[in-house]
Parts: sequence; C-alpha cells; structure tokens
Amino acid sequence: MKRCIFYIILIFCLISCNRNGVNTKNKLIARAYDKNLYLEDVLAKIPHYTTGQDSVIFIRNYIDKWVKDQCMLKKAELNIDENKISIDQDIENYRTKMYIFHYQQQYLKIELDTIVDDNEINEYHNSYLKDYKLTHNIVKAIYIKLPKSSGEKENIRRLYISNKESDINQLEELCKRENATYNNFNNNWISFNKILSIVPPARISNKERFLSRETTIEESYSLFYYFVNLNDFRIYDDDAPVSYLKQRIIDLIINKRKKRLLQQNQNDIYDKALRQNMIELFYN
Repeated sequence: MKRCIFYIILIFCLISCNRNGVNTKNKLIARAYDKNLYLEDVLAKIPHYTTGQDSVIFIRNYIDKWVKDQCMLKKAELNIDENKISIDQDIENYRTKMYIFHYQQQYLKIELDTIVDDNEINEYHNSYLKDYKLTHNIVKAIYIKLPKSSGEKENIRRLYISNKESDINQLEELCKRENATYNNFNNNWISFNKILSIVPPARISNKERFLSRETTIEESYSLFYYFVNLNDFRIYDDDAPVSYLKQRIIDLIINKRKKRLLQQNQNDIYDKALRQNMIELFYN
C-alpha cells in the first residue's frame, strides 16, 4: 500500500514537473549499486497516450524493472568477470552488425529496383523449370455451397459449368441473392486437397485419375448442395506453371538483386577507402 502511494505521488510530481516546464535533468529517482535512474529518463519513456492510473502503472513497472535489471547485471558482472573482455567484444560485434544492417536497409530502400516484369519472370521460370516440380495436385475452379432451401438449384447447375463471362457474372449475383458461398479460383491455382476439404462428402481414392477424367464435382450433404467446376489442373510432379510460382519467382529475383547491390556497394566503399589511403594492410 505504501509503495502504491509512493508511486501515485511520484507520478503526480513527474507530470507536474513536465507540464510546468520544470528542469527534470539530473533529478534522481532511483539508485541500484553504482547506477542512477533520473527523472528525465523516465519521462522520455512514458507513451504520449498514457494518462491517469495507466501512467502510475507504467512508471511503477518501469522503475521496478530498471532496479531488478541493475541487480541482475551486477550479479552477472561479479560472476563472469573473467570473460568480460569477450563480452565487450560480443557487444562491439553486435553494434557493428546493427550499424551495417540499418545502413544497408536504408541504402536498399533508395537504390533497389523492385519492379519485375513478366519477361523476366518467364525467363527465370524457363531457366529453372526442372527445379520446380509440383508436390501436390493443383486446380483452377469455381466452388459453390448452396443451401438446400434455395429454389435456384437448377439455374446454378446450368451456370456454374459455363465459361461465358456473362454467365459467370449472373452466377455470382445469383449466389449472393441465395446466400450461397461462392469462390472463383479461376485466376489463381489452388490445391485440389483444399477444394476437397470444403466439399465434406467427397471421397476420391485416385485424385490424379479423377482430374484427368472429370470436370465437375456435385455433392449433397446435410443442409447444402456442393458444386465444383474444375476448369484446369496440374498433377503431382508436373512442371509448376509460371502463374503458380509468380510471387515466389519475384521474391527470388528481388533477393538476388539485393545481394548483388549490397556486394557492389561494399566493393565501392572498400575501393574508395583504398584510394583515399584510409586503409593500411600490414602483411606481405
């Protein structure tokens, strides 16, 4: 209870000092061993949206954590003093890596070309075609789950097997009106297993043979009819189509560009340092 009152008084003082423009620099609010925590340090950490009781909780937690961290740090320093040089080196290595990483990210943000055209995608796909075999069957399809209470079953059966744009548009509107689930996967390849997972009664033992022979699935289960029009397919171990791999290829191309760009940038920086005599190598 006393600690709670202390923190309430503390937060009042902190906020008052901050609002009234009182100099908060060098105002000590906590000490642990040889480390000090100052008022300005805490004020800098308080989120701008925090008010009232939330501010009290935040400051209490912040001070408690800071004190406990200092206690743990002191204990750690006493127990690993022999390895201090190694730890300092690890910290310096991490600092170096972080500086380089943030510089490189900033450099890439400015210099990296992230536009990949279709010609480059197709060229990459053709060059590495043998590396991209399908590990499962994929399809392009239209999927419908229609409530049995609907009176439009026959119209939907007629429309869902059509490839005419006008019929597809009419089908979509009809499904909306009848509260049917409608998914058009004709523009994107989808796993055949995923299609089967949303057609509950479907039991197909040989999926590859089914795909080579059938173009539709129609099932009735519980309160719904299920309709699937299979417009295209690729089976396991076929060459993966470029449209199926498109985003993956784009990511790979951009990643290669990143590596080349960063390597070139590193070489340029190194060469410039050599020309300016900023580097000396003392070995034969």
